[in-house]
Amino acid sequence: MKTISIKSHKTLLFTIIAIGFPFLQSCAQPPETPLTHAQTMVQNKQYLSAFEYLDSLDPNNQNPDIFLAKQDIAIHYYIATVMHQMFAFENLQKNQDIEKMRKQQGNFLMKDFPVQEIFDTLIQRNPMRYDLYNGAAEFYYEILKTYPEGWILNKNEVEKRIEKYAPVAIKNKVGSAKTYYLMAYLYAQKEDYNQAMTYYAITLDKDPQFAGAYYNLALTQMYRKEFLAALSAVQSAIDLYNDSVPKAESFRLAGYICEELSDDTQAYKYFLEAWNHDKKNLDNIHALTDISLRLKKSEYKKYTNIYFETAPENAAVYGGLIEIYAQYNNAKELITFFEEQMPKYTNNSEVLANLYYFSAGLINKTDKAKASDYLKNAEVQFKKFVPKDNEIFIIIEEKLEELKR
Repeated sequence: MKTISIKSHKTLLFTIIAIGFPFLQSCAQPPETPLTHAQTMVQNKQYLSAFEYLDSLDPNNQNPDIFLAKQDIAIHYYIATVMHQMFAFENLQKNQDIEKMRKQQGNFLMKDFPVQEIFDTLIQRNPMRYDLYNGAAEFYYEILKTYPEGWILNKNEVEKRIEKYAPVAIKNKVGSAKTYYLMAYLYAQKEDYNQAMTYYAITLDKDPQFAGAYYNLALTQMYRKEFLAALSAVQSAIDLYNDSVPKAESFRLAGYICEELSDDTQAYKYFLEAWNHDKKNLDNIHALTDISLRLKKSEYKKYTNIYFETAPENAAVYGGLIEIYAQYNNAKELITFFEEQMPKYTNNSEVLANLYYFSAGLINKTDKAKASDYLKNAEVQFKKFVPKDNEIFIIIEEKLEELKR
């Protein structure tokens, strides 16, 4: 499940009229501390220097304040990382973007910094430092985002760590917006949507710019069948997200919500925006192809072709297209489409194998002889790139036997 955030900012403006009191015009600046010095370096994108400076002050990670500052740099400003156990940093120029830097390949000097182990040690030594509990919860939030398929701890173990630390931070009034969000996320995972809604509300009260919180709030409201409220929440996520991928996810969710509201015309517009923002995502082109065919738009043929060409080696593409065309009783047209692709991929066994295999499935009741030929051709192509003991060959043989009956 994805992430969501609400906080109201109240600005108090104080005006001092200094008539006859000229000394009020000059106020001494507070002395710079090691932490504020490091913050200044971070603001100037001197991430390597900031981390090394703090590390020189506390190389063994025994000072909670310095460690929290170091782990904040490590989590948010690394150039490269190995499972969030080792980190590399660089000092950047003002015009350099850290996200683009992360995508570049290079040889980096990695610093050993096992964050979760240090948190465990420091919390054991400083059980009343509740900001450490909050920091640990936030760390595991980053782990869930960065490693959705699994980390050195599996997802369940990570969530158990969050359940251990986040409530302590919240109970002692040091919980951040992310920590409240995490509690909302965990309640939503347990399908306790009432509690989830409460924590999402607090999250967004603490941070009105938390796009992920709006997204997950919309999901929760969908599960509660509060579709109009969900549409409003996901629109906030759309407005707040800058990165194209989560913005695309939000557009697609808005499309699903509009489908629930029986507004297919608006759903089409949202799905089109989702695809425009992330054209490599199969879910986006699937949704767009589906609704185009449902609305009988002429563009559905174009999107069918795009859907196929996005990942023609991926069996999920064929399954997705079959699902769409069968739903609207238009399987014959899809058979023709698949057959038209066969001559184009004579030198690509992966694509050709799938074309033969799934075409056989579409015609096995109307033309058994042709379906049998397609399965045999698929078997020949699969043998070129799939191990002999692969289950696909057993399935093909079973289907061939069925066609003989």
